[in-house]
Amino acid sequence: MVNETALNNFLQEIQLSAFRMAQVAVSGRGRNACREEALDIVQDAMIKFVEKYSVKSERDWRPLFFKTLNSRITDWHRRQKVRSIMQWFGHADEVESVFAVEQGPELQHHQQSALAELQIAMNQLPLRQQQAVMLRIWEGMSTAEAATAMGVSVGSVKTHLSRGLASLQQHLGGHWP
Repeated sequence: MVNETALNNFLQEIQLSAFRMAQVAVSGRGRNACREEALDIVQDAMIKFVEKYSVKSERDWRPLFFKTLNSRITDWHRRQKVRSIMQWFGHADEVESVFAVEQGPELQHHQQSALAELQIAMNQLPLRQQQAVMLRIWEGMSTAEAATAMGVSVGSVKTHLSRGLASLQQHLGGHWP
């Protein structure tokens, strides 16, 4: 049975330090964006904490909450990396329309070369890594959704995605964002 008063008091007690940790973790963006991102991370961590750990002993709450917060921060950083890659891939869809009109032949050639290299690099990835990259990046699925779609664990998706992105980065070299 959850003592709601104790839980509310605990969350109120740790919210400022959690916010400061999250704000430091997302620094480097604009001040308002940083504040908003940090608030979102803390809110998400609190929700996940209550869902998963509120039934645990009160003496275990503090380390479990900060474990959850660190996980949310790590997820945020992964999403930022994925967004960066998605933006880069997004340009690939616009090569023929935008770059052909607004950019010179040199940039067009560079973009076409990057697309060709991306295709080669994707083809060289093992199937599971291809699936993880495609589902997480192109389809924008969450890790849990990708795990369900692939029929593997969430940890397996994270591993395949990490290895796939590392391989792509190594293979794409100068084309990598």
